[in-house]
Amino acid sequence: MKRNILLPGNSAANRQSIDELKGAFGGDMLYYKHWETGESMIDFENEMQRLLELAGNDQVSIIAKSAGTLLTMKAVREAGLQIEKAVFLGTAVNWGMERGIPVKEWLREWRVPTLFVHKEHDPVISASELSKILCDRHELLVLPGDSHDYDELDQFISRVREVLK
Repeated sequence: MKRNILLPGNSAANRQSIDELKGAFGGDMLYYKHWETGESMIDFENEMQRLLELAGNDQVSIIAKSAGTLLTMKAVREAGLQIEKAVFLGTAVNWGMERGIPVKEWLREWRVPTLFVHKEHDPVISASELSKILCDRHELLVLPGDSHDYDELDQFISRVREVLK
C-alpha cells in the first residue's frame, strides 16, 4: 500500500499546520532534528538520510511545505527516492536560491507528477514567477494571499485528495 510522507517547512512553527495535513491525509511525518536541538536551519543532508530511512524501499507520495519541497527534490535527485506523486505547498524557490540550492534548475527538471499549491503573492516567490519556471508541466493551484502560511486547508483539500488517490 502506498504511503504518504509529510515534510514540513524549516521553522518549528510549521508543525501545527503540517499536523493538520497529516490528520486530513494520513501518513508519516518527518519531525526535523533541528527543532529539537534549537538550531535555526534544517540540515538537508541529515534529513535526506532520515527521509530515505522513513520511505524504505516503498514508493511513496510526498506532501511537503516550503523547505520540505527542497528536501524532496534533493532526495529524488541525489539519493534516488522513489515518489509516485507529490504535493508541494509554498515551494521555497528564493529561500533555497539564497542558500545556494539550485531550486530553479531542479524545478525545470522535475518529472514527478506534482500538484503545486501556491499563494498568488507568496514572499518566497509569486505564483506567476513559479508558473514561468514550471512551464505548464505540472498543475499549479493558485490561492489568494500574500503570506507563506498554508493553513486554508478547505481551499485545497479536495484537489489534494484527488491527486493523491
